[in-house]
Amino acid sequence: RRARETILEMLRVNLIEEISEDNYEATPVGATFVKAVEDQNWNRVSSILETHSPHYSTFLTVLEQTGSASLDTVLTKLKKQAEFTPYSYNQTSVEVLGDWGKCLGAVQRNAFTGEYYCPRNNEPPANFHHTLLSVYDELEETAGVGMRQRYLSIPEIRETLCATLQLSR
Repeated sequence: RRARETILEMLRVNLIEEISEDNYEATPVGATFVKAVEDQNWNRVSSILETHSPHYSTFLTVLEQTGSASLDTVLTKLKKQAEFTPYSYNQTSVEVLGDWGKCLGAVQRNAFTGEYYCPRNNEPPANFHHTLLSVYDELEETAGVGMRQRYLSIPEIRETLCATLQLSR
């Protein structure tokens, strides 16, 4: 059943074409896709999927428009976006799209909050140190009213900072 679903999806996104009953051949797009995977050119793989897969491209578009967002927020926006299309989304499909996006470097997910975002920047901005201090102060305040934490988790600071600035890790 999974193999059948995979073949149908590959047909739908134009990676293969049916030559005769039960015989398929890679399309030029499919050949480019395979070459990109072999070369481990994940940006190219993501670009091909974004161009040919309505699910993947809509997922990325919603994340780019929304910024950092929880799974529920992304799902709600995807459902609204797909309202008048033949496509549908559920929690599993969003998680699968998120996993694909993470593997291909197009999406990141905050390890502490679970929020998805598209890293738009590879380099920190000029005001990086101000944002870092702001994130540090914000996390430090979560200890409680009038209490200061002696130590903060560096991974949590990194995750929060990357999500705030839309930076890749």
